[in-house]
Order: sequence, then C-alpha cells, then structure tokens
Amino acid sequence: MGYGFSRRLLVAGAAVWLFCIGVDRLFADYPIIRDLDSSDVLYQQIQQDIEQFNTRGTRAAPMLTLYRYHIKSDQNLLSISARLTLPYSSLATLNRLDSPTIPESVRTLLVPNIPGMFIPVHPDSAFEQRLESDHAVRAAGTSTEIVHVVEDGASTEFEFVPGADFTQDERLSFFETPFKSPITHGLITSFFGMRTDPFTGLFSFHGGIDIEAPIGTDVHASSDGTVSLISRDHEYGNFIVLQHSGGYQTLYAHLSKILVQLNQKVTSGMIIGKVGITGMSTGPHLHFEIRYHGKAVDPLRFLTVNQ
Repeated sequence: MGYGFSRRLLVAGAAVWLFCIGVDRLFADYPIIRDLDSSDVLYQQIQQDIEQFNTRGTRAAPMLTLYRYHIKSDQNLLSISARLTLPYSSLATLNRLDSPTIPESVRTLLVPNIPGMFIPVHPDSAFEQRLESDHAVRAAGTSTEIVHVVEDGASTEFEFVPGADFTQDERLSFFETPFKSPITHGLITSFFGMRTDPFTGLFSFHGGIDIEAPIGTDVHASSDGTVSLISRDHEYGNFIVLQHSGGYQTLYAHLSKILVQLNQKVTSGMIIGKVGITGMSTGPHLHFEIRYHGKAVDPLRFLTVNQ
C-alpha cells in the first residue's frame, strides 16, 4: 500500500479481532473509547496516530484501526469530531451519516484512528451516490484499501481513502437535509427495523417510523415531488406516495384526509393530508416511509423529527 500502514493492532481491556487479507481489511469488533480526553488510553492512542499520520512524511502511517464510542447526551457529530481532532467527514462517511444530525436511534459511533473518507461500495442514498461519483477524482494518485465493517452480523464494504475530505459541493450537500419532517411536532412511537408487531405479537420488520399526533394534524410533503399513488388498503388505511428526484419515494399512511390529487406536483412543506387512524393503527399517528429505488431505508438517516 502506497501510504505504508504499519502492522499494529491495539488491544485494550477486551479482545479485538482484526483479519487482514492482502489489502482487504475485515473489522469484526471494536475497542470502546470511554471518554474523549487524556484519561482514556484509547483516546490518547488515537491522538498519537493522527499526529503520526499528519506528520509522517515518507514514514509509514499507522495501520487503520476502528473503535466504538458511546455518544453522550450533550454531544453531537461536530463536537465529537473536534474532541477527536478528526474531520467530521471521516466520522460521517464511516457511520453512513448524510447530515450533521445524528439520528436518535444511533447512540454509538465508529471512530477511525486516522483521517480519511470511507466510500461505500454499494451506496444507498443520494449523498453516498455523490461521494461515489466524486471518488475517482478524490482517489487519483492515492493508495486506497477495501475495508469490510461488520455490525450485527452484516458486513458493509467501503473503499478507504486516507487523508481525503469532503469537496466543497459535498460539504454543502452534507449540511442540507434532503427531507423535512412530515409533522411539525410529534412523538416517534416506533422506529425503523425489526420490532414486535402490536397486532400479531410477532417479531417483524417495520419499514418506516410512526409519529404520534392528534387526529387532524397537518401532514406535510417531506420534499418536492409528484403524487404517484393515492390509495387505501387494510394495513396502511388511506395513504399517499410521493415520487422525488434521485429514485426516492415517501409514503404517508393512516390518513384521515387526503388533500392532493394523483399526478399533482407538490413542494416541500405543502400540506398533503391529515393524521388519522385508518388501516391497522392502535391510535392516531402517521406512518412515514422513505424508499430508495423501492427499498425502505431508515427515515432518521435523512431527517430530524421535532418532538
């Protein structure tokens, strides 16, 4: 590898497994940083590695190592980045964040010991597609490596570009949330992912988030788009699907009223319906989904819901 990672593996307090196969790197577990100050030996090690990387000249750089950090209530992505002296682009790309807002469902971050960009081999958002499209220029003349990050039994493949940072356009895109909350004020009562179904009692996949709000609460278009479907079924009740640019769709379900028509153009923030309890609903709320090329993705990766 052109940047000459030294072969070092730090183990502190618990076993850490790191498998190296050529330039392929597979991470299966991560040492935990307890505090972002000099009282924590792992924090000290990261600071040493960053300094060594930034001043290495022709010397070998530290071997890429990943850690895990539990976010404290008064911290955000930018404050954590500042404490670590790491660019926020390194933390954002490794943790697949499309904006500076860390979703409420994310309580830990993966932390690299050296700065650089983690470009997903299989992007699943418009922002990651932008990173991928800029990747050839970013990586020109730079040695990169393939990194497999394993969490909850699933592996994500990245191409790591040491020392890389956001371009100006990427930085502007990162600080603009592509989707807005469909409800001005509401309480999230069920998150995206596996959950116990309130009707069947079975553990099943929930393809969106549920936002509790009184019947009749305004439901807003999350982004500019076109009404591609208005329908009613047993599960969703009255629902609307909006088509957006870049292969995205949003779905708004359990509505008491629908205030748009099929093929109508809508703008971000426009009132398109009212909260209800139609379909399979235990109480008044909005079931909200974001889909990318037909596949449901976690809405909290794209927006912040006011509560």
